[in-house]
Amino acid sequence: MLVDRSDAMRRALRAYLMLAADLHVLGEASDDTEARALVERLRPDVVVLDAEMRKLDVFATAQALRGLSPGTAVVVHALNPDALSDDGLTRVVGKHQGEAALLAAVRTAATDRSR
Repeated sequence: MLVDRSDAMRRALRAYLMLAADLHVLGEASDDTEARALVERLRPDVVVLDAEMRKLDVFATAQALRGLSPGTAVVVHALNPDALSDDGLTRVVGKHQGEAALLAAVRTAATDRSR
């Protein structure tokens, strides 16, 4: 599942992730309220969460999403990943690292959560 304020970014991420035969994007949200509702309903394996969404506490949001669906892993997609600790988050990936790094983080998060 993708959570990003930008429609264009969500479309680009969806297009890239859908190229991987082993991944499916179940849903998209543009803010944390939509994300909470979708996570509760869809119970995705992994949520890719944009760290730069307005008025978003990324750690509180990640914790809330995992509280709604304990089996869901969260991958934070950040402009400045060094400014974030991995405080309970599955992965923090820099946007500058590119799509391949994000894909690897999503796969790792999905594998880790299934153990």
